[in-house]
Amino acid sequence: MARDEFRSAPFYAVILKTAPPCSVKEKERAEIQALFPSNKVFAPLTSCDDDPEDTIFYTNVNPKVGFIAVYAGDSQEQAQQFLATVKQTGRFPGANLRRMQAVLGYP
Repeated sequence: MARDEFRSAPFYAVILKTAPPCSVKEKERAEIQALFPSNKVFAPLTSCDDDPEDTIFYTNVNPKVGFIAVYAGDSQEQAQQFLATVKQTGRFPGANLRRMQAVLGYP
């Protein structure tokens, strides 16, 4: 069945780490958010709690793999600068950039 959806403007995110789907917990997200208070830290939650209201997913990622990411800006230059900031923390050795969109699917 076709569903309406809303797509955000394209943006860059730093994928901090991949994880099994639905394994990123709010506590971990909040701890990372404290490191980057000016940039939204997020993880996909679609299909995690059987909640039909949670219908946000992301483009340009494997839907079978979970992740935790942080918004890095609208331009590649901003994103590269933010990736350097992330790498300076030494906490996320596999951090990488991804251009994506958030997609809200209406139930």
